[in-house]
Amino acid sequence: MSSEMPTKQAVIDMTIYITRTIPDVTQQDYKEIIRILLKSGISDHKIQTKGGGTQVKYKDIPPMTIVAIHDYLKKKMASKMDMLATLTEEPTAESD
Repeated sequence: MSSEMPTKQAVIDMTIYITRTIPDVTQQDYKEIIRILLKSGISDHKIQTKGGGTQVKYKDIPPMTIVAIHDYLKKKMASKMDMLATLTEEPTAESD
């Protein structure tokens, strides 16, 4: 994660990625994201339990925390894609 403040457009792009990726994460990933949020210094009253989950408005999340969540999700998704690729590889003629 870079220590430079991201541009407004970069934060918007990361927010879109997070929104699209969140449905695909595990319960453990959710817990890690909550941990990132709690460590960010965001006010506890802005983190709400809602409908069996946790809700935070993007506007209440500091930009560097959005970067941290984005980086975490990118790493997790890359790992899942690597695992999927190894599980779906066709056997070679040598392994028959």
